[in-house]
Amino acid sequence: MRALVLTFLSLSTLLDAQATPHSRKPKVAPKAAKVTVGATKPETKPLEPLHAPVITSQWTVPGFSNPESALWDAKGKVWYVSNMAGGSGNLEGKGFIAKLDSNGLITAKDWVKGLNAPKGLGLVGRTLYIADIDALVAVDVDKGAVIAKYVVAGAKFLNGIAASPEGDVYVSDTTGNAVFVLRKGAKATETLVRGPRMDGPNGLLTRDGKLLMVGWGVITNATTFETSAKGSLHRIDLKTLAITTISKEPLGNLDGIEAFGNAFLVTDYAAGKLFIVDDNGQFQLVKGDLQNPADLGVDPARHMVAVPEPGAGQVTFLVLN
Repeated sequence: MRALVLTFLSLSTLLDAQATPHSRKPKVAPKAAKVTVGATKPETKPLEPLHAPVITSQWTVPGFSNPESALWDAKGKVWYVSNMAGGSGNLEGKGFIAKLDSNGLITAKDWVKGLNAPKGLGLVGRTLYIADIDALVAVDVDKGAVIAKYVVAGAKFLNGIAASPEGDVYVSDTTGNAVFVLRKGAKATETLVRGPRMDGPNGLLTRDGKLLMVGWGVITNATTFETSAKGSLHRIDLKTLAITTISKEPLGNLDGIEAFGNAFLVTDYAAGKLFIVDDNGQFQLVKGDLQNPADLGVDPARHMVAVPEPGAGQVTFLVLN
């Protein structure tokens, strides 16, 4: 049988060779197989575990009056700390901003005064923005003088601030469940987002076109700040305003957030804790014996963290590595 097949193939080859060029049909190359790039699903890699940084040094600076927020000014090489002085919602004009040297020692306790209950701080160029209950107050840091005040229509309890690289200033309204924005060059604020999903917004941070937000939680009593559910870490897309919850579970009554490397440092005011949290929602405890830690500040070059503790009237400084 094999010999017969070979003979037939030989005869076919001979006949094909004797055919005239015009009688031969051109041979058509077979179509290449279709290849779909990226069709193979890559293997899912396990998350790298998040490790808490080690506290290599710490010290406490007393002498404040209900301090709420700390901010590092890299150009001026100074710290600013807001002092509510009285109650957190009192319109009494007793609040002030203190200026500290690079190591946290107070150089001008009432550097800017006449405020009500100043909380979150944000820096755009040489202008310091302060969340002061129902208004954003702008201060020229080189002169130490108030240069503008933006009353925020409908604001109930302005709290955290974040300044974007573009010069926009975002401010949270914790009991009003809203975030407002003062656009660069604008003369009035506008509502960015508002609603029950805001989780009692407190500390804010801008990164890569997103607004990171920590929530105090679902507030059931605006006077005592009691909650029915604790707060989480969220991400707001500044183009679509879509809100994504990053933390896999509520973390606590969260107050401040700052970048630390590729992760975030977050304070839990009620539990006295400082966490590190990553983009995947993993978290680790960094320090757990703080007295109502509020809106922290970070000097990234020195890995130095300033944590105001309102009830204790002090700021605790940590060096993390």
